[in-house]
Formats: sequence, structure tokens, C-alpha cells
Amino acid sequence: MKRKTNLATRRVIVLSLSFVLLAVVLLFTIPIKINKTLSAIEIKLDDPSYLQECNITITGFYHLNLFVDDTFEGAIAVSGYSQTLEKMSTVHLSKEGCSLYYHRFEEGLYDEDGRLKRFEYSLGNIMIGRFFNNMVIAVYSDNPLDKDRGWKEYGSWGTWNERDGYCIVSNVSSYEEAVQTLLARGVIQHTPVQKNL
Repeated sequence: MKRKTNLATRRVIVLSLSFVLLAVVLLFTIPIKINKTLSAIEIKLDDPSYLQECNITITGFYHLNLFVDDTFEGAIAVSGYSQTLEKMSTVHLSKEGCSLYYHRFEEGLYDEDGRLKRFEYSLGNIMIGRFFNNMVIAVYSDNPLDKDRGWKEYGSWGTWNERDGYCIVSNVSSYEEAVQTLLARGVIQHTPVQKNL
């Protein structure tokens, strides 16, 4: 009788472990569909009066990875930035952040090899929690000035610094909340010094 109980217990344990292993394998190999919109604000670190409400729309597939950074394939569109409506490169979601690159091909324009000419644009550096929780985008300095001017074929999108940089921060509604989120996430090291207005 005791032997049958031990055998039944072993079977339950083996089946349970097999189920857990199968669940882990499926979780880390099947992409997870994401379709959400986050409310956010855009701030300028040295100017508390600059506050633009915006939405961040995320659609695509999130890939959980066990040993490397998670990845996202799809679109991250920020209201007010028309360039973010274009095709986006795969995003490797590291804790340190990664650049958001968008690109498009221009019909009728070809490079020296006869291929359609590709234009690339970088909004800035994105830092997020898993599944796009607590999103922060450190916007490169020339982008807020070029929101509706179109694409740059060559040149820089500017830089970012914690003295006077622009940031888009999700799930906050005030400059103060945004700064606290930036400090907590390690995006900035000190409370910003406000410029004299």
C-alpha cells in the first residue's frame, strides 16, 4: 500500500514539474501581443512651465527572454511626434535603455546601389519596466523643435542631458511627479536646476 502511495506521489511530482517546465518554455518562446495606450507628459527639466500632455500607443509583440534582454517588435507612437507613426526597428529592452529608431523608404529616391533610399530617425532613449510599465523616453534635443517638420536625411537628432533635457514620462500628471520618477529610475541623478524665467 505504501509503495503505491509513493509511486502515485512521484507521478504527481513528475507531472507537475513537466507542466511547469512546459509553461516556462511556452512563456519564453511565444510572443505576447501588446495593444495599449499610456497617458504621459513631456517635460523640459530646467523649465517646470513646459508640460505637454501626450499619449503613447504601443502595438506589437513582446518577446520575453530568459537569458538576454526582452525585445519588442511593433510600433510605439507618441502623439505630437508625427515621425513615430513610421515603421520602427526592433527594440532591445535593456535596463540601461535603448534608442527608438524609426525608418521609412522614399518612393522614387534610390541610393547608389539602386535600392529605395532609407531614412532613419531616432526619437530618443527609452527606459521601461517589463511590459511597458513606467515608461520614460529621454527625447533627443532637436526632436521637440522638429515635431512636425518631417525627416532629416543626414545629421544629428541632438543629444540629451539631465540639465535641460526633454523627457516623456508615463503615468504621471505633473512636473514634480515626473522628476520623482526620473530620480527613482536613475535617469537623472539630481533634482533639476530651474532656469531663470
